[in-house]
Amino acid sequence: MQATLTHAGKGLEAAARSARYAAFATQLSDGEILTLAHHADDQAETVLLKLLRGAGPEGIGGMRALRAFGNGLLWRPLLALPRARLTAYANEQGLHWIDDPSNADTRLRRNFVRAEILPRLSQRWPEASAAIAHSAAWARAAAEFIDAQAQVAFAGLQGRNPATLAWRGWLALPDALRDPVLRLWLRALGLEEPAHFHVAELERQLGSAGRSAVPCVRWPGCELRRFRDLLYAMPPITPIEEGWSATWDGSAMPLPAGGTLRLISETRASESTQAPTLSVHYRRGGERIKPTGAAHTRELRLLLQELGIPPWERDRIPLVSADGELIAVADLVLSSTGRKLCEQSGTKIVWEREARGSS
Repeated sequence: MQATLTHAGKGLEAAARSARYAAFATQLSDGEILTLAHHADDQAETVLLKLLRGAGPEGIGGMRALRAFGNGLLWRPLLALPRARLTAYANEQGLHWIDDPSNADTRLRRNFVRAEILPRLSQRWPEASAAIAHSAAWARAAAEFIDAQAQVAFAGLQGRNPATLAWRGWLALPDALRDPVLRLWLRALGLEEPAHFHVAELERQLGSAGRSAVPCVRWPGCELRRFRDLLYAMPPITPIEEGWSATWDGSAMPLPAGGTLRLISETRASESTQAPTLSVHYRRGGERIKPTGAAHTRELRLLLQELGIPPWERDRIPLVSADGELIAVADLVLSSTGRKLCEQSGTKIVWEREARGSS
């Protein structure tokens, strides 16, 4: 069980919590409210743990009393009440409850805070839990204000491609907004969020890298790369087998770099000719193509630069050759020969791109 829960770099406690809440969410019907019995001492534990992780206002704000959850809402009506008061009430009313034996295991962080830290704080400061919960309420209010401002800033910075962000505008944001805006963006894309030192490294690289540089900051599940005026977010790029190529009959071809290449019927074939031998491959260096209407052949390297293709995507664009001649750069550039072949067969090349940070 532990091996299953600690996959993807999660600790046991975090992974168990994710699994528990995922199970709750599947059982919640539209408009239903899930009520949890978290109390003021639980809130104090949460805030202390967040502080030890270096959290900002969102984390220090602790648990929300009410929030959207699954198809309904999650409600914690007891957050203002201490554990001792709830225990006394339960005893007075003759209520019975179940104690989870794992709660006594102080090897787990929350249990250690509960058993070792909060009791000692309360010996010196009897109202410690209440004071921490009060601070959490202030931090929550600040976090909600920051979130509202971040939403406005994010709307003005996201590019036409949702996986892009205007990096100069992001870097110019106040300190309190840069991290929240970045996380809003990555959550919207379904990408993993960074640790705080990743954000600091991104700020450093964007602020110091030269104009022609392509800085990159990565962590498990996400990569951020800069090209020209935009910051691109994407899943980690997987390498392509060196020298990969394949013959192609025009049917849908899944590509090793992601996406699919296919020939689709556009018009009736203009004449009956023997189909050339088509092959699909990736850039290896030195390729040239004569685009339709161009007077001369062009270096593919320069052509991709002019098209504004980010550097990390240039070696991942499928190239189509016929009898050894480069006739198409995916569906971006078609040579005179490629155009003639498509007209003769009444087809066109379509490259269905993988969803990632490309232009």
